[in-house]
Amino acid sequence: SIKVVSILPKTNTLLDDAHFVNASTFAQLSATALVRSLNDLGILKWFYEVADENSVPVAFSYSFSAADLRPIRLGGKSYIPILIGSEEAAMMIGKGIFKKAGDTIENLFGNAVIISGILPKTGTMLDDFHYVPSGLNWVMP
Repeated sequence: SIKVVSILPKTNTLLDDAHFVNASTFAQLSATALVRSLNDLGILKWFYEVADENSVPVAFSYSFSAADLRPIRLGGKSYIPILIGSEEAAMMIGKGIFKKAGDTIENLFGNAVIISGILPKTGTMLDDFHYVPSGLNWVMP
């Protein structure tokens, strides 16, 4: 059982949909996926790590599989496929970071990536994530 000890003020960010627990409680939870965030000049960027088929969000179970995130080679260079949630993709396209699925980004937080696709809108926090294979090192440029 979990006891709610506080309700935080609304931030109008993705954090409004999050649960915050201490390390002891977290260690007791059963999770199917790992979510990481990076602070990009004051804006949190969210990475949903897909380790296997069980970690693909149910909302996207017909959109992609873990196998879709295996590294690929283009022109002799290795790229990490990533999928982008609809809201994050709109922002990235608006800022000129990429134009469409299939585009490559040579340095996305330290990794050469290829945009494998833009995921369908869910109207949930899933729309703000980058979907990546597990175990990557993400660094600030």
